[in-house]
Amino acid sequence: FWRRAFGTAVGPLDETLFYTMDYDLWCRMGRRRDPLILDRVVGRFRFHGGSKSGAVDRRQFDEEYLVALRYLGNDRLGRLIHRAHVEKTVWSYRLMRLVRSARRS
Repeated sequence: FWRRAFGTAVGPLDETLFYTMDYDLWCRMGRRRDPLILDRVVGRFRFHGGSKSGAVDRRQFDEEYLVALRYLGNDRLGRLIHRAHVEKTVWSYRLMRLVRSARRS
């Protein structure tokens, strides 16, 4: 959640991105302000096959990495950490899919 003036200053979603327009927005926001960490849950993530991310399409994570490169510049360690995070996420999604299909069987 943010104020309108902040959203205007950060700019709109990059609609040339298919999977990661929100990630790009968060990165731009993070360059302007540190996030305020709340001590309670105000939102949740729900995994379902009908969503873009629910399809666990490798392209979404490759696009995310390319967006990260916009903000990491020449930070080699940051790039390596981000790539490791991408791989961890891909395998986590695959595991969730396996568990879900095993429960249905």
